[in-house]
Amino acid sequence: MKLVQNTPIKIREDYRFRRSKEVIHSMLDIKRKKESTEKPERTYFIWFLSLKLLLEMEKLGLGLQKRKEVLIIGKDIKIDKNYYKEWDLNEVLKLPFHKWWKTHKNLFEVPSTVEIAHPKGWTPKPHYRFLRVDIRNNFTKIMNDIRKELVDLKDNENEKVFKYGVSGESQYKNDVTRYNVMVRFLRGENDLDIFLCEKERFKGIHNVGGSGQLVYDDETGKKKGSKLWWYWNEWNQLSPAEKKVTMFKVRIEDRWDREEGKVLYEREVRSSARDTIKKFGSVLRDEVNRLTKDYQKILYGVSQGKFRKMVKF
Repeated sequence: MKLVQNTPIKIREDYRFRRSKEVIHSMLDIKRKKESTEKPERTYFIWFLSLKLLLEMEKLGLGLQKRKEVLIIGKDIKIDKNYYKEWDLNEVLKLPFHKWWKTHKNLFEVPSTVEIAHPKGWTPKPHYRFLRVDIRNNFTKIMNDIRKELVDLKDNENEKVFKYGVSGESQYKNDVTRYNVMVRFLRGENDLDIFLCEKERFKGIHNVGGSGQLVYDDETGKKKGSKLWWYWNEWNQLSPAEKKVTMFKVRIEDRWDREEGKVLYEREVRSSARDTIKKFGSVLRDEVNRLTKDYQKILYGVSQGKFRKMVKF
């Protein structure tokens, strides 16, 4: 059984290539100022995708990898469906985000201050405070009075306004890349296919700060660059023939029957191309493994109603 409801998110070509970064950032800033939610809309987009993936994994009997053990969604790992009741989980699984968002955006909106025309419209609640304002006073007097009445709220930790709060800051590029890699992994794609399909996203998130991820010059000791991209460039320069695995037969005399020339096994032909292929494959495996492990922790947190918090399981 393969994933149907979850597919990798494509890079928006018009944003990526037809508009400058300055224009894109300006557009995002304008959009953000108009939004009425605690976090940017795309943050909830990733939360939605993560929950959608969990729901389909539950439906297909898939699970998260914990060392050598697979924890099945719905059996070993339960989705807190009571917490997500207002999300309408059937719609989460079947609808694209933009359609679902139209009818559920209100779940994430910041409560606004409103004017109540008549006292009959007052609805007493523990988190409401009603103030009477005499508008015959000037603006400065009114604002000073309001500040005095609300000064006790300063630095005071009240009950959370947002039921569906997000932990930490949004990491949209990283999270989309993790989601795409996880979806492709669950679809059975190999590391190279995953990399070739997600190469542009890998460029956007790869961190070259860790010493274990860098290549150094043997003579000068200076940094050459990221291992992933250094070995990718070397691999990419190989010819199609060099990329093919060449085997040769190893013939050893059998020590029991002394039959000379008996074939015991085959071995790869050693070459500089083979070493390049091995190095690139090893670094790429580490990177794919890191991304899927990180995203599995996010998924486990989402199953408990926590987003952007990596929870160990």
